[in-house]
Amino acid sequence: MSIPTGYDGFDDSLGRAVMLTATERMTQALEILHRFNQLSWEDIDDLITVGVWQEDRAKQFFAMAHKARDSGAKAPSAIVNFEVELRMAIANSFHAVDHAGGISGLGSMVFIPDRGPRSFRIYNPTILTANFHEGNFGRIGGLPGKGKTNTGCVILEQWHKEGNVAIANIAKKGDDPRYIFARSAKEFFIAIANLEEKLRWLFVLDEAGLMYSKPDQATRRVKDLDKLMRVIRKLHGSIILIEQRPESVPNIIQEFASSIFYCEKPGTVSIELKGPSLAFRDRVKDFPKTSLPFDTYDIAYWNIDVDINKLFSVMSGSDDPKKTIREYFEQEQAPTQAYLEKTCKRAGCGKSLVGLHPAAKYCSQGCRQMDYELRRRMGIPVSNNPPAVEDKKESLDEFLQ
Repeated sequence: MSIPTGYDGFDDSLGRAVMLTATERMTQALEILHRFNQLSWEDIDDLITVGVWQEDRAKQFFAMAHKARDSGAKAPSAIVNFEVELRMAIANSFHAVDHAGGISGLGSMVFIPDRGPRSFRIYNPTILTANFHEGNFGRIGGLPGKGKTNTGCVILEQWHKEGNVAIANIAKKGDDPRYIFARSAKEFFIAIANLEEKLRWLFVLDEAGLMYSKPDQATRRVKDLDKLMRVIRKLHGSIILIEQRPESVPNIIQEFASSIFYCEKPGTVSIELKGPSLAFRDRVKDFPKTSLPFDTYDIAYWNIDVDINKLFSVMSGSDDPKKTIREYFEQEQAPTQAYLEKTCKRAGCGKSLVGLHPAAKYCSQGCRQMDYELRRRMGIPVSNNPPAVEDKKESLDEFLQ
């Protein structure tokens, strides 16, 4: 089919759009004609109305159909040569619209009326997770309050039903074992490090724009997260990002995401799947509400409290990356744990020294003096001028710095 005249100077994409629309409408017409023997009189009236452009031919077809119906014919297929004549008339109409009606004419040839989105109930819910194996990405968009977090939770529910591990930074209302709540990067890494090797995991990052968005692309935080996305497959997992504005989604996620969900309003979701296992596109209504007890008003900030470059450095070359992650955090935690567990040196006291200088041995000047006198009477060598550092206060954060 040639590109309609009158569009000279327009972008080539318009010509392609016309060709695609014509292909779609002709395909619809053929689908109806293939079941000609099952068409009702009402179906034939609609087919003539939208498919036969020549006025005189349309009048002939209407007259033939009405005459046959009035004479007692049970279906249009009873009219001799009616299907062949109708096929020829529709084919000629496409040629006519090519030269006269253009894209607006094609728009009027509605062989299959749009009755709105189909119900999600007709689909197997496994389509939601079909493309998440290892190293796959998805994104969920939509305006505030349109059901983005609910969509993410429904996907997590389905993922868990299939025997996999669901993780999210979506706060829970109460305890629910169906997904792991990871409020920070550290909790996320610890969660996947403690999983059995055979288990696949899917992480839903809600409100991703708060810490991972295109406008912040130049920051170290976003660059570190880009590095994390590149190695997700090697950690045996997949990730879904929830972000309100599609243009704020980082470039790497726009390139990697093969499962895209757009929430138009609660219960209405546009789904676009690009593989690797399932290619699918539809706009559905009756999208279910999740049964996961999530807090819709939680800010869902995901704190990047891990030196990702350092962590990846120690993981590189490891035969057991999960074991390496566990050991890394145990070593990172050791100074803090020792500080939190330190107690007064004087026998029988045992009071915590948290809040005092890391070099402090006693909880107070009194305990220090009592222990000093006891050691002196027992003949244990003691300093004549013990350092008086116990009174210096220092917070845990100051100590860790």
